[in-house]
Amino acid sequence: MYNVTAVLLDTVSIQRYVFSSNELKINIGASYIVSNIYKKYLEEALKEQFSTDINLKLWKEKPEEVLIKNEGVDFEIGYIGGGNAFLLFKRRDLAEGFVRSWTKLLLRDNLGISTAVAIVEDFDLDDVQKSMDKLFCKMSENKSLYFPNVTFSKYGITEDCPYTGLTAEIYDEDEGRYISSVAYKKLKYADEAQEYIKKCYKEALGENFIFTRDVEKLGQQKNDNNHIAIIHIDGNSMGQKFRETKDLVKLRKLSIEVDSVVKKSITALFKEARLIAQKLVETPESNIKIGRENGKFILPIRPLLIEGDDITLISEGRLGIFFAKRLLEILSSNNICGEPMTACAGVAIIKTKYPFYRGYTLAEELCKNAKKKAREYGGTSWLDFFIAYSGISGSLSDIRERQYKRKDWKLNFGPYLVAYNGRVPSSIREKEIKHLINGVKHFKKWPRSIVKEFQTKLATDKEAVEKFVKRDMKIKGYKLFEVPGNSYDTSGIANDVTPYFDMIELMEYYPDELFDLDEVVKEGNEDEVV
Repeated sequence: MYNVTAVLLDTVSIQRYVFSSNELKINIGASYIVSNIYKKYLEEALKEQFSTDINLKLWKEKPEEVLIKNEGVDFEIGYIGGGNAFLLFKRRDLAEGFVRSWTKLLLRDNLGISTAVAIVEDFDLDDVQKSMDKLFCKMSENKSLYFPNVTFSKYGITEDCPYTGLTAEIYDEDEGRYISSVAYKKLKYADEAQEYIKKCYKEALGENFIFTRDVEKLGQQKNDNNHIAIIHIDGNSMGQKFRETKDLVKLRKLSIEVDSVVKKSITALFKEARLIAQKLVETPESNIKIGRENGKFILPIRPLLIEGDDITLISEGRLGIFFAKRLLEILSSNNICGEPMTACAGVAIIKTKYPFYRGYTLAEELCKNAKKKAREYGGTSWLDFFIAYSGISGSLSDIRERQYKRKDWKLNFGPYLVAYNGRVPSSIREKEIKHLINGVKHFKKWPRSIVKEFQTKLATDKEAVEKFVKRDMKIKGYKLFEVPGNSYDTSGIANDVTPYFDMIELMEYYPDELFDLDEVVKEGNEDEVV
């Protein structure tokens, strides 16, 4: 038994902090601030505590070396990843001194960031799994007990910030008005954040592409069909893997491996996005218009927040499902701890000007809904999506109950199976996303009037659907796309659900150009377009 004092650092409601504004540049600045919580401010706090520089990368460079057991070593980083920092101290007073410094620095420089801390002073390095359980339990307890106030209070006589709704107490010369200190700091970091993200994905962007800071420039149409897609992806059972790891060295290697796989996968996705955008540039008749900024083409997707296996991206609305599907496929082609990685995605397709945080919340709910399937069928990756034509009121389950549930059948068919390891039960093969996409392609060959008529009947009258499929469509010479499994193509609805309503809804949000993009990517990976 070798006991030390362990500290676990976490952030609370960080998504609300990052996605509180509809201004993309503010969200980008906020994301960059979050990325420095366990870099710049951790380094400064440690230097303040120990009066010397600490190498924050040593645990990654030499994961096998556990130095805290050595004479004269008072501190060591356990690991940093997945939105947490796990730190080891020889004594509790050193840990508490560090926590005071770290939280003070964060509050001084970045109002609005709420943190949570757990300290366990009998952390046994020879029984890491049991000790980590104790540390995480302490963190859960602390999160429910303490709710720090990290912004200035609002008073009836103060003006509200147009970005955050908080008190506008700082005059921003660039904006020419008063804004909150929270928004001010995010704006000030926006340029630095843009340069940082360009540097991170320089290889993927190539010479002729750039990430935009303007949410209006992702390639949307300038009409009522002006949508963005908020893509939220989260690894399956990753927290459980960390909690079940039995020694510190393995914990470190797991954290390093997750970061590496995620970075490599997102880079691969952005490379594919560049090839796709290049193809769209060369197709003048395309409805997806690739814009230009500072003499370069704008990539129709960009990262917003990446914390370990927790990924949030934003893209042009009609490209969202394609990009989410591809990223899940790429992630699933990699191994974590010797096993294929699995993850789930939620894609919220919303109006460009719709409140961003509400859209993110919806994407997160969709991802959680997809994860229910992943827990039911191990080794699988799933995707769920929702298209918001106007405002969103209530939770995802409330919306679907209200809009997609009929007396004895339902209209939404997802979540959809994107990737799986080994064999899966034949009963869920009908949920494969390829059937959804092929169904969209099938309906696009029909006259628009017949598709609309079928959609109306699906939403209103079960008996009329069966009559339409068995009689009217046969007379007109049309046949439904055959989804393997139940006899959907002969009745339209089977087992009180239909796969066809999703297909019809997706027709406007899965352009014809996407059907050939897999070939574009395949060709491009062999001979990249720059």
